[in-house]
Amino acid sequence: MINARIGLVGEDLLCEVLPLGGHSARRRLDAAALERLTGWASTYDGAVRKDEPGPLLAIGRDIAVFLNGDDAWLDRALDGVGEFGLEIAVPANPAAAVEKRAAAALLEVPWELLAPGGLYLALDEARLFRVARRLGTDPDPAPPAHGDLTLLFMAAEVEGQGQLAYEREEAAILTATATLDRLHLVVEESGGVDGLRDRLAETAGADALHVTAHGSIGKDGPFLALEDAEGGLDVVGVGRLCAALGEQDKQPRLVVLSACRTAEGVGAAGSYTQALVRAGVANALGWDGSVYDEEATGFAADLYGELAAGRSVPYAAAAARRGMLKAHMADPQQGRHWHLARVWLGPRGGGALCDAGRPKRKRPGAAATKAFLDKANGRVPVATPEQFVGRRRPLQRALRALGGRA
Repeated sequence: MINARIGLVGEDLLCEVLPLGGHSARRRLDAAALERLTGWASTYDGAVRKDEPGPLLAIGRDIAVFLNGDDAWLDRALDGVGEFGLEIAVPANPAAAVEKRAAAALLEVPWELLAPGGLYLALDEARLFRVARRLGTDPDPAPPAHGDLTLLFMAAEVEGQGQLAYEREEAAILTATATLDRLHLVVEESGGVDGLRDRLAETAGADALHVTAHGSIGKDGPFLALEDAEGGLDVVGVGRLCAALGEQDKQPRLVVLSACRTAEGVGAAGSYTQALVRAGVANALGWDGSVYDEEATGFAADLYGELAAGRSVPYAAAAARRGMLKAHMADPQQGRHWHLARVWLGPRGGGALCDAGRPKRKRPGAAATKAFLDKANGRVPVATPEQFVGRRRPLQRALRALGGRA
């Protein structure tokens, strides 16, 4: 395996092959170099917003030329054998203004497009190309504690907004992991941040949280369009979601925001996923732009199939990305947004979420008895959680009706 890291040393870009002692190179981040980096990001953003893939390969080729420099650093790195992992690591809170500008520019570059010689590394079927952005320069990935994976899934679909294919996404995840007995899927039906907070407290030890919703960027920054108790719009910024996640050592180790623009940078504040990592989430994944439901569904299925098999977060995302790109190469109308998924890591991120060599957790069995409202006669049974699935809309309409009474 080839592990490459790009980081900052003062006003220089340091390109390394790890472990330390591998060949390294420096690139001076003067005004011209910074303009080059920000130019890639700007051209990329324009192409993404217009959904025009034309400039993408040229950007990837130009990034490779820059990394190669006069000393052929990239070519020498790629001469090794095994997977090629590229990590962009910057200080969590750069102190100097020049370092802040350089860090922001590095993080916004679409490294996923890297294409030495005009060939996307992401398309290599023999050697997986992993990309991750890390906040913190001293990584110490936490090892998995269990042999199985608990995934908490929540979808929000605000009434009156465009519908999401979240049921198909949930079904795709289950199908992709059907042959693996190491995935335990828990569904939160509320679609709201309060319900999510309560379910996280009940599902102690959830390894991953998957939120499917509409996402966008407003005047106060990026947000998720979640539901209030009556099914209306509840604009949820990073702070409220972090509050729902609770204490850092009890949070899911991976938060996936299957929502548009959740990895899109917003000035100095960065993206929603970047803010989650800065707040303490070990691994976060989002989309750097708008993505089709069908593509997000396929990506999620591949991602959790790999994670449940014990792969690391960057590996799982890279495998899902390659699947999308292969589909796009076979049919240009498929997988158009293969390059948009972004993996963000904190100091404890980057590892696997489960390990087949570790024991599985004991799962609570189904309740042996039913609960009844009239305990004495046992004639009015209380609906089970499974019986509430799919009834969110009728419940919300009932709450609205009750709320309108004097």
